[in-house]
Amino acid sequence: MTIDPLTDPKFADPKLFSDDDRQFMATFFVAHPKVAKNFDHYLTCPPLLRPQMAMHEVAEIPRAGWERRGIVKPETLHEHMQGLRDMVRVHYSGKGPVPLKQKRMEDESFRIADMASVHDMVEAIATDFTPDDPVSEADKDHIERLAAKVIYPGPDFAGRRSLVNEYITQETPLSQLLHDFDKIHAVRHAAYYEATQPGQDGLFQQLFDYAERKMKTPEGKAYLAHIGAHKDEHVAIVSKQCLSAGKAGWVHCV
Repeated sequence: MTIDPLTDPKFADPKLFSDDDRQFMATFFVAHPKVAKNFDHYLTCPPLLRPQMAMHEVAEIPRAGWERRGIVKPETLHEHMQGLRDMVRVHYSGKGPVPLKQKRMEDESFRIADMASVHDMVEAIATDFTPDDPVSEADKDHIERLAAKVIYPGPDFAGRRSLVNEYITQETPLSQLLHDFDKIHAVRHAAYYEATQPGQDGLFQQLFDYAERKMKTPEGKAYLAHIGAHKDEHVAIVSKQCLSAGKAGWVHCV
């Protein structure tokens, strides 16, 4: 089925999509028909049901980067978001490996934890693009902002939509810190997967080197350096906090 956002009435609401947005989607959908199908599916569903739909779907979607590396039973998008949320909560509690330079305001800790809980929800529609995919950062950000409008439409979901967009645009200190923690979360998992799954030699160093190039904050750099110096300790932490094979329920890997 061909989905054309320029002619399909489901895409015609100007509160959701501008003419430029529809033109962008028309081009993007040709290269990524799965994304087109996802948009079409969500736009046929009542707006109030879309956040719950997305929550159910991300609970079943494995993170694409781990799948491509041959990881058996990798974390799902939902597990990643919940694990990242718990990771920043530990950091703001003052019990993480990097001391806080100053006492943080309580509302800041809540906001970054809430942002972590929803930052990848758009991938229920936009899919989980990785750095290896032939998609520019600008196009990835654009399609994810449009997905956020669909999943969290109207004033009822303005708060969650705002959190997702804050993370995508990376213009605030909190979003930049969460960006770093997102990369660090993957590095810790790489250490765990390398230690527990065959054929994954070098995975940790590969993810560590990538994260090191991408760090945006002093706290992120310090946390990553701690992992580099205490790799076995972090393997033990993730091993203890992840459920064993079978994954009954979802995993909290902080």
